[in-house]
Amino acid sequence: MPEIPKAYDPKAVEDKWYQFWLDQKCFVADPARVSSKRPAYSIVIPPPNVTGVLHMGHVLNNTIQDILARKARMDGKEVLWLPGTDHAGIATQVQVEKALLKEGKTKHDLGREEFLKRVWAWKEKHGGIIIQQLKKLGCSCDWTRERFTMDPEYSRCVQKVFIALYRKGLIYRGKRMVNWDPATRTALSDEEVEMIETRGHLWHLKYPLLDQSGRPIPDQFVVVATTRPETMLGDEAVAVNPKDARYKPLVGRKVLLPLQNKPIPIIADNLVDPEFGTGCVKVTPAHDPNDYEMALRHKLPLTVVIGPDGRMTDAAGARFAGLDRMDARKAVVAELEQQGLLLKVEDYMHNVGYSQRSHVPIEPYLSEQWFLKYPSVEPSLRCVELGAVLDKEVRVVRVASDALPGSDRAKLRESAWRLVREKGWLGRAFLNEDTGWQIYVRRKSLSHAFNNRDPAVIRAVAALPELIRTAVWWQTEPHRPPHPHFKRVHLFLGAMELGGEFYYVPMVVKELADETLLYDHKTKRATPGGKPLVARLPEETLGIQPAPGVAHVKLADILAWVKPDLGKTIRFHPDRWVKTYAH
Repeated sequence: MPEIPKAYDPKAVEDKWYQFWLDQKCFVADPARVSSKRPAYSIVIPPPNVTGVLHMGHVLNNTIQDILARKARMDGKEVLWLPGTDHAGIATQVQVEKALLKEGKTKHDLGREEFLKRVWAWKEKHGGIIIQQLKKLGCSCDWTRERFTMDPEYSRCVQKVFIALYRKGLIYRGKRMVNWDPATRTALSDEEVEMIETRGHLWHLKYPLLDQSGRPIPDQFVVVATTRPETMLGDEAVAVNPKDARYKPLVGRKVLLPLQNKPIPIIADNLVDPEFGTGCVKVTPAHDPNDYEMALRHKLPLTVVIGPDGRMTDAAGARFAGLDRMDARKAVVAELEQQGLLLKVEDYMHNVGYSQRSHVPIEPYLSEQWFLKYPSVEPSLRCVELGAVLDKEVRVVRVASDALPGSDRAKLRESAWRLVREKGWLGRAFLNEDTGWQIYVRRKSLSHAFNNRDPAVIRAVAALPELIRTAVWWQTEPHRPPHPHFKRVHLFLGAMELGGEFYYVPMVVKELADETLLYDHKTKRATPGGKPLVARLPEETLGIQPAPGVAHVKLADILAWVKPDLGKTIRFHPDRWVKTYAH
């Protein structure tokens, strides 16, 4: 028997056994073997760049996938771990262009067809290295099914799905602010942008203030601070914070945009940080994501002064058109200084986004791109929110059956109004403990309850402050139909014991445009039947409200009883032996 070496030698073990696994087709999936006793299990590998090499991210990601695939095989499942590589168009193009530069050429010298031949040649020479590295890791992929994203069959599938999604309205084209790489002339995701701390400058520029007739007022300026003076050629406004007392009198007036000699308005927007620079910021809608959002709100023009190649456009003016953006920066600063409109320059450390692909500063750019719409974002968010609140407990508010005197609905309503007036509840805000919100009660808040046919809904008014205090939030949804006075609707759930019976109390809190929270009633049909509270909660767990230790019910239990249809209405199930009232 050979002696086991003291040190592990991977060369003596791993190649041998990996080849054995391949020869025995241990990783090959067979659809014919799939059955109820042998369910299918599949993983699609996030395709690495075909010309790339393994890094730590690949090692970690693929090790996790391999563990999942091998565990599924041990559990008796038919496993397909589908491997493949991405064409990495931009990354490959960058490498080919670097090789061409050594020959003193550019892709424009070769032309499209010849350049594509060079790209394919590069792929054939350097592609596949990462696949061999994955095999060295021992990845249990089904290599008989390996795909490449530019395989003809794969491309046809992509086109088919693209067209299908487009016809469904889920893929659309529009101009949006993107991270633009002017070197490779492509849009980048946020993950492909590296924020690098850079020592730069903060230029303070003077914009002449205009009088009512549009003429500059001598020696009166609005000063803006910017790290990118070349973009001022595309300014469409100067913005201040509406709460900044220094500039309130200037909102609505106009300044003269230097170098372009056009009047632009002074606007107020909450996005402006009063502590940055002078508190006045230039608004360049086509070249800054925050400015773009302000432009949409204030209906400002979108003037593009930096093109996709990083050079100034004709809209920048004849003196600057065609200049590289960095050269234009110097030219703009020099011109402003010559005209006496450069107040000062400060050293400034800030983060600048660089392209991971070309390592040049990215340009926020208004570009026409394809976008994918996710149709179920709102319902999905609500499901997540609901899952996070299911463990909440709702305190049961005990209401005496004779808390409001009256033998019929009319007399109960009279008693309820009398109580509300005596207690001074109308126009008053009550603190909700679950959210910390102050929720107002107004006359309209009670009108629905008082018009309800069921006396229990009116009797609940006797404990109104306590119901608001103890109710728990469980969902927020848009106001339907949309209304300028209302921002959104918050749904709460309360619990009440009245005359030995348990009542579920849904509450609606409407958030007004001024952020005031208004308690409101929403009448729903009650389920038939009803059982004593002790059938739902052990009597010994009940305390005397509002002392500590009163009974609670889980929010999840209440929702299980009433089965709410998320995003629509609450649907009650008459087979549930519990009375439910919307309050």
